[in-house]
Amino acid sequence: MFSRKNKWVKFLNNSVWDYKVPININNWWYFGSLLGLMLVCQIISGFFLSTHYVAHVDYAFDSIVHINRDVNYGALIRGFHINGASMFFFFMYIHIGRGIYYGCYRQAGVWYTGIVLMLLLMATSFLGYVLPWGQMSYWASVVITSLLSTIPYIGPSLVEWIWGGYAVGQATLTRFYSLHFILPFIMVIVVIIHVGLLHETGSSNPLGLYDPSGVGMRSFHPLYSCNDLFFCLVAMGYLIKLSAFHTWAFVPCENWIKADPMTTPKHITPEWYFLWVYTILRSAPTKGGGVALMVLSILVLAILPLVPMTHWQGGTQFSPVGKMLFALWVSNWLIMTWVGSQPATWPFMEETVYSTVIYFAFFPVFLLNLALKASKFQLDRSLYYKLWILILYVSIMITIFYNLPESIKWTIEDFLAN
Repeated sequence: MFSRKNKWVKFLNNSVWDYKVPININNWWYFGSLLGLMLVCQIISGFFLSTHYVAHVDYAFDSIVHINRDVNYGALIRGFHINGASMFFFFMYIHIGRGIYYGCYRQAGVWYTGIVLMLLLMATSFLGYVLPWGQMSYWASVVITSLLSTIPYIGPSLVEWIWGGYAVGQATLTRFYSLHFILPFIMVIVVIIHVGLLHETGSSNPLGLYDPSGVGMRSFHPLYSCNDLFFCLVAMGYLIKLSAFHTWAFVPCENWIKADPMTTPKHITPEWYFLWVYTILRSAPTKGGGVALMVLSILVLAILPLVPMTHWQGGTQFSPVGKMLFALWVSNWLIMTWVGSQPATWPFMEETVYSTVIYFAFFPVFLLNLALKASKFQLDRSLYYKLWILILYVSIMITIFYNLPESIKWTIEDFLAN
């Protein structure tokens, strides 16, 4: 039954035990396994929470209180689910940063499925944030879903269809609960495709060298499997500690108040892992411009796999300029996360504009640096320059938009709304 001649055992053996991995990968490569662990933990903890949760506007908040107070280990399981989401995003951002730094985006199929997973995770997290039906949950759902009204022609009708009426209510909560339950299983399917494409092309490595001969490769088991297990145990230990001793560290105070459509919180903020996107949204002078920038902030990652391929597939690890650019980009991202948590007043509103411009300016400068490096490999740099001109054009349009007179800005927003 467990003979290697069995096709399933053979497939598992070739995909895990004997899967060839570059011998020089470092600790940054283990965050992919940690993301898989977090997905499994979220599905399991979410299942247990769903057995006690009531998706009704009159009872949703009370059911959360019931889970925290009356269900055995209910508060621990809910804290495990909430803190697990934060660790999920933390590991994902590190995983994406590693991909940019080491040039892993050159594996186009793997990179694009990773972007899809990122979008699915963001959608799942937002839907779950609404379910407790506290003050912050309710008003976050109102604000975020209202952004869809900026879509030309179909926007207002789309918002009413998502709400199930003319305001966020029972139909909205039921739909969000159903989607929050089903999206993680869609993520599992995309993860399988993601890992399958990775095994087809082979893992990248810190040197950025592609070795088709397999000389610099070794089996995944036992070295890398044991390392994965070690990092997973460390992550689980920290998650349990966080859930047991700092259970509500990432829950805003306003979310302990039952949703009241007649009372608006003084300062509406999303979860910490969405604050950088919230900063980009607030940086634009109009709602339509903010939504456009918010979408571009994710889609801009999709241009990175378009760079030409060489036998050397590295990123910025051997480029001093590239390292400085990446360090600046990461520092700016951290600033955006902090600014997004601050009130929409001076000087924070000015900081949102500066940090947003730096965020988007990174990509044309980054590609220009790659173009200059491409000359060392006798490559045609025209594709780099085309990409650079395209992103520069978009950046110039964004800058012009920021400096347009207010009357023209509102005219553009009215056009988008209609």
